[in-house]
Amino acid sequence: MGGGALLPLVIEVKTPSDDVIRGVGQCFEALAAGYSRAVLVTTLRVGKKLKKRVFQRRRFKLRRRREGAYSQIRL
Repeated sequence: MGGGALLPLVIEVKTPSDDVIRGVGQCFEALAAGYSRAVLVTTLRVGKKLKKRVFQRRRFKLRRRREGAYSQIRL
């Protein structure tokens, strides 16, 4: 894939019993491997426990949505 072509989006899905920090690390690995974007998806309950300020310092976008009962961290 040359000439500025983007690799597919990586989506990492974590359940409440999964380690969210490991999921963040896996998203970083995907970005380091050349993927253009990565999204970490977890439950709203887990997402509410995450400190938004910590993610803003790392240039992450933390999205919390009630209607879908999930939370996304876009890298």
